[in-house]
Amino acid sequence: MSLTFTYSRGATLGLLAGFGVFAAAMLINFKKIAFVLLAVFLINIFFGSAFNRFNVGQFFQVKPAPSIAERKADTTKPAPAGGTQLENGGTESGKIRLIVWKGALEIFRKYPWFGTGVETFAFSYYQFRPTEHNLVSEWDFLYNKAHNEFLNYLATTGAVGLLSYLSLWVVIGIGILGQLKHSNSSHQTGIAIAWLTGLVAQGISNFFGFSTVAINVLFWLGLAWLGVWTHQTSLASATPVQNSSAPTLTGWNWMKAAGITILSLWTITLVLTWWSADRDYAASKALLAAGSYELGMTKLEQAIAASPSEALFWDELANQYSRLAVALKTSPQASTSGEVITQLSQAAVAASDQTLALNSRHLDFHKTRARIFINLSQIDPTYLTQAQAALQTAIKLSPTDPKLVYHLGLVEISAGQTSAGLAHLEQAVAMKPNYLTAWFDLGKAYEQAGQPTNAIATYERLLELSPQNPEVTAQLKALQNLDQTP
Repeated sequence: MSLTFTYSRGATLGLLAGFGVFAAAMLINFKKIAFVLLAVFLINIFFGSAFNRFNVGQFFQVKPAPSIAERKADTTKPAPAGGTQLENGGTESGKIRLIVWKGALEIFRKYPWFGTGVETFAFSYYQFRPTEHNLVSEWDFLYNKAHNEFLNYLATTGAVGLLSYLSLWVVIGIGILGQLKHSNSSHQTGIAIAWLTGLVAQGISNFFGFSTVAINVLFWLGLAWLGVWTHQTSLASATPVQNSSAPTLTGWNWMKAAGITILSLWTITLVLTWWSADRDYAASKALLAAGSYELGMTKLEQAIAASPSEALFWDELANQYSRLAVALKTSPQASTSGEVITQLSQAAVAASDQTLALNSRHLDFHKTRARIFINLSQIDPTYLTQAQAALQTAIKLSPTDPKLVYHLGLVEISAGQTSAGLAHLEQAVAMKPNYLTAWFDLGKAYEQAGQPTNAIATYERLLELSPQNPEVTAQLKALQNLDQTP
């Protein structure tokens, strides 16, 4: 069903490759029924059937040429006003993958032997993120995987990790082929063919994507199954040994059993604690989004109490404290709530400090910290200095991210550092030439700085990118009229 409705090219290639292996193995081992199965499958794949709507032919269909009326209507159709690439169709996923793969290879070149650490791609990628990523529709998304399982291992565990991972595939493949060669029954042969087919399909699918939990479970279950099956096969072929005495459990056996039981119970308890903390966190997010701040904050504090080493929970707590402080500052009770506002502001900063103490490499936590100080600057403008420092740290972690440079420019302008702010806004649009918001704010900054010529040029450039933008058109006309006034 997933393949039918997603038209995933990686999964399709995996399916076709797996079927090729399946067909070859069936032709070798089950010649009588192989041709029938092959014919049914090919008909289903290429022409579809009543059971699915997928067929390979849809990838090769040629659209009929549009009529003259259709072409005329298309040329008079106005361009979308200010829409993002994603809203207008999005960048082709293959192009995005190639960019992410390039970044993964750059990580490997920097850390060739052991990589940056297991499950650290979300941290390390942004330090090596290619600048061309700024021109795709998903330019500001979080990439926690390389969209290629093998490159993901290469980037995060280096050559040592990738070779170890590939060795598992080789061991499984050799084991399955060995079982297939020495199989004495059609049942065992069929199972071996099925596992070999799945292994090939999974490998190719993983090359164009990354394994999910379900796929990883299948992989490790396959490895465990191979070990059990190999052991059973060797036992079946071995000469039975007569042993009339029943095995007895020694004290050492009981100690090992007790140790395994205690370790298992501790592991289960730990997992259940994490699960409960995640549930409380999810509940707090839902409650806070619905406006139930008291219940939401209670749930969030429960999540932190259950899992105090989870930086994400502290990050959310800091964000919510800052929002509550600003909300109270702008409320009618602000004049009588000065002490509470101060306490909430200090609590937000302390929670953000704790977040970075637990994880100082995650870019999102530095973004949150900057947002917290920007929010708190509505209470005390001196927080802008700390917001500026947080953004500068974030830029070190992600030097090609134009959004960070853009916000740094806005903060500097708000802090009265006009020259530095203009320079960073100019840098942001240079990094991402189609960054409409940055172009508009750069134009306004030029106006405020008394540079109408630069402002006019900026708005004209923005109209080239977004011709149907009424706000920019009005702003430009007002400036041009002002410039023509004697």
